[in-house]
Amino acid sequence: MNKVTIVDAICGKGKTSWAIQHMNENTEERFIYITPYLDEVDRVLNNCINRCFIQPNINNNKGTKLESFNELLKEGKNIVSTHALFSLVNEDTLEYLKRNEYTLILDEVFDVIENINITKSDREMLINSNKIEVKEDSKVIWLDKEYTGNLGEYKKLIENGEVYMMDNSFLLWTFPTCIMKALKHAYILTYMFKGQLQRYYYDMNNISYEYKTVESIGGIGTCKRYDLVEYQETDVSYLRELINICDNNKLNAIGKAKDKRINPLSKSWYDNQNRRKLDGMDILKANMENFFQKICKSKSNDNMWTTFKDYKNKCRGRGYTKGFVSCNARATNEYRHKKNLAYCINVFNNPMIIRFFINKGVTIDEDTYALSELIQWIFRSQLRDGNKINLYLPSERMRNLLIQWLNN
Repeated sequence: MNKVTIVDAICGKGKTSWAIQHMNENTEERFIYITPYLDEVDRVLNNCINRCFIQPNINNNKGTKLESFNELLKEGKNIVSTHALFSLVNEDTLEYLKRNEYTLILDEVFDVIENINITKSDREMLINSNKIEVKEDSKVIWLDKEYTGNLGEYKKLIENGEVYMMDNSFLLWTFPTCIMKALKHAYILTYMFKGQLQRYYYDMNNISYEYKTVESIGGIGTCKRYDLVEYQETDVSYLRELINICDNNKLNAIGKAKDKRINPLSKSWYDNQNRRKLDGMDILKANMENFFQKICKSKSNDNMWTTFKDYKNKCRGRGYTKGFVSCNARATNEYRHKKNLAYCINVFNNPMIIRFFINKGVTIDEDTYALSELIQWIFRSQLRDGNKINLYLPSERMRNLLIQWLNN
């Protein structure tokens, strides 16, 4: 691969618009455009009409999207699809990527690592029967090429992806380095890449990358033009006037750290509240109802909130339940009318992932990671259009990170 370019710019700056412009103008290049959401797939299909982008489907002889994807690659077509497809690559995929010198445009990073659900007995059976081998670097290799048994799904994942063992669990990298090496060029469209797991993944695998940002260079409306320029930190101080952070001491008390060993509103805090049947989530629910109904005096359609998916049902309440937006939502404009927000989590990486990177000689900056997740989420709202929002951010840690960022 020639290179990876990180197009790092704050949400709403025009990254996707630049990408569409770039694909329309570079007619000699073959492109794959990958995005998390189907509405963004439609945006590319509707705005790159002359490039004839095609979306993989299951209408083929084997009835799988991967077969459709590979057939399109083989024919050298321009392709648009969602992130999930890249967890399914095989040797044919890599061969066609190399042969046709594809350029990838990845609209927003995504979770490049996930746990593989495998039982202890199945894992031990695979090791003891020499079906797999765990190398010194913890990477899992499938040895039995002829295997056709009930664990064939694990065989496919291990052969096609990059699977490691950590704390007796399997970790799957859903965006294998072999894909990056098969591409001619890759553009990653995001903001605060330095705090994201994909950045650490590249560092771990010695994948070099350059930073650029995007700026408008003229035109108005749909005729606006964009260019990539040298990267520089964005001055975000203008957002101080647009983000009204709730400073109600009573509502924020639930997120104040009283013990250094406890991180209020973290995933472990929720788990502990649930396991011990404590009243923390009931208090949080009452706080959100107070914020939306009494402080904001808002309509249900204006409200947007989040917590960890496992505790969504326990935290929903009157006047805001339907406004739930996943805490890892990215690259979608579906919620750009929302004006009153409640971000009720304290973000930390999975400890197993942190230890995994440490073992690879890479240290994660937890605060930058948490801040990048928060910023991506609040920019799903009307903030992306330069409109004011009210924000309930009960975690003292997350609130301080945001205030420091707003003060540059």
